[in-house]
Amino acid sequence: MSIVLLFIAAVVSGCINTEGELQFEIDGHTLQANERLYLRLQDGSTPLTSDNQGGHASFSIINPDYKKMIGGFIHDSATGVSWVPRFEYEDVYNSSKVYLSEIAESKPRAKPVTAVQAGRPVADSNKPGFVSVTYAVYGKNREPVDDRTEIYIETSEQVVFYDNEPRHNGQTQSRAISSFTDKGLVTFTMMSSLIDSNEPNLSAIPIALYSGPTPIPIVTGGHAELSALSLSEGSLFPEFDPTITSYAADVAYGVSNVSVTASVYDVHAVLTVNGTEVPSGQASEAIVLNVGSNPIRVDVTPLTGDVKTYTVTVRRGAAGSSSNGGGSGPASHDDGLLSSTNGRLTLPAGREGRLSLGEAVRVSVPAGAAERELILVIEEVLDTGKLLFDKERLLSSIFEITKNVPENFKRPVTLQLAYDSARLAEGQKPVVFYYDEALAQWVEIGGAADEGLLSVQVNHFTKFAVFAVGSEQKPVEPKFSDIGGHWAEGAILEAAGKGLVSGYANGSFQPNAAVSRAEFAIMLMNALGTPAEEAAEYRFTDAAGIGEWARKAVAQASQAGIVSGYADGSFRPNANVSRAEIAVMLARASRLSLSEGSPTSFADDRDIPAWAKAAAAELNRLELMKGRGGNFFHPNESATRAEAATVMLRFASHRTE
Repeated sequence: MSIVLLFIAAVVSGCINTEGELQFEIDGHTLQANERLYLRLQDGSTPLTSDNQGGHASFSIINPDYKKMIGGFIHDSATGVSWVPRFEYEDVYNSSKVYLSEIAESKPRAKPVTAVQAGRPVADSNKPGFVSVTYAVYGKNREPVDDRTEIYIETSEQVVFYDNEPRHNGQTQSRAISSFTDKGLVTFTMMSSLIDSNEPNLSAIPIALYSGPTPIPIVTGGHAELSALSLSEGSLFPEFDPTITSYAADVAYGVSNVSVTASVYDVHAVLTVNGTEVPSGQASEAIVLNVGSNPIRVDVTPLTGDVKTYTVTVRRGAAGSSSNGGGSGPASHDDGLLSSTNGRLTLPAGREGRLSLGEAVRVSVPAGAAERELILVIEEVLDTGKLLFDKERLLSSIFEITKNVPENFKRPVTLQLAYDSARLAEGQKPVVFYYDEALAQWVEIGGAADEGLLSVQVNHFTKFAVFAVGSEQKPVEPKFSDIGGHWAEGAILEAAGKGLVSGYANGSFQPNAAVSRAEFAIMLMNALGTPAEEAAEYRFTDAAGIGEWARKAVAQASQAGIVSGYADGSFRPNANVSRAEIAVMLARASRLSLSEGSPTSFADDRDIPAWAKAAAAELNRLELMKGRGGNFFHPNESATRAEAATVMLRFASHRTE
């Protein structure tokens, strides 16, 4: 009597005779030329298959090394989808013939492109010591994948998986297991000495998901930034930067409408302009402009995480007027001095100017401070939630002061901020701070009382505020809200304390997020203790896309020969840095003497690019950069921020030895 089982369930059981040849018979269907059946192996090696499947209703797969099978799937090379059909065994305990059915009916419409951990891992009350984690798997249309999409999870040897198929009587598999989705969800139940079942946290173990041969990125926090933003009429001020969310543009009265073209980094993020969804990289519908200010809202909604909003205020001139040349406020002329009191000023190259926003903040630019025309803007920052962790010490509003050119001023610019002296406690004094976007923290400048304001001199613009500081107090420091219990918690805190790494403005460190090439360049320059002076200019073709917060570090690292670009001349600052790239950068920064051409001791040595082999081997020998579970180096995978912090700590320590 036949026992009807799911294909994956039967093979995972481990009770099937997997020696020699396994024959397959297809009921009412033949595999198409681009479809092929594969059987997964417990050791993670290449799945078994055969070459005579297309167009046949029967075929066989040989298991020459008698390896244990833990799952199987059909893969369509044309569409990239992998799925688990229905399966029938004559004798589930001892059979060499398998019957497949419902192949076409089970086939998914689209392949997975991302997975999101659906809630926290939970302890399984029915299986002591085990915890369960569920992933929501999505296709490119942001909808859950079809049921029966094959999902394979792979981790370290220290992890044991419980087989959730109820007819298998609690069998387990080590290191990896195969399953499939149900309504877009897949659940894995696991146990490891690295996982505390009372307070489950999977950050201590490496986890990789696949569907068939395709890796599935696991998204823990969506990327909610624009990669480009422009208008059909008028120029943005300041120039577009993904980290800047507020822009202005001036157009003449004759411009009655504009369209917005925006692009997103994250292909899974939804982009809307004034509430209407717009495909990334395509122009929105025309937006009618009234005379005066016209705010346009651009929202980026990631697959998971918070929405990020960009605002573009388009100012249309009145009838008979023309654009005022970049958004300057009314300017008065006094012996060559240009001034404005509304927070906006266009200043010709080399001219002296004064700019204020009411009585709260004043900026004085001396003659000769810049060689190019400047467009200066002062704006009060209203959304301060992600910038402040100790609001009681804030004595002024936070102001963001911007200019249209990235270069620092050639002569010091004087900044004056009003503050509330009544909020000063005994032993405290007012101090001006600027916000370091790269480090996501406030940095003390100082300040002297001048006409009831606190006055400082600066050579660049960013966010500024006045804080109360006691004689023994430190400025507001970043707090990492998401590293408690993480395997790298101690290393992260130590690296941050030494100024090697930093967190984000919302107080998180995001230890499992990937590190970008620009971020890693900053970490390296922090560890090397590079001087404050400017580095020579670099000539990457995408230099304009390198954020101002990272320009100096990338330039210094490039000048020192530590980082390099790609064959097309680009640097790709926002691309995830690979482990192979990190090895080479660290080796260059350490000035290591490398023996090219020698193989490494890693299990995946053949996957390590030739240009990175020597660096990977030497760093492993020095214990500066180690492999992951099973002695695999994983050269092409991204490094997490936690791994980067650990590596940078070792690197800094090695330099002092």
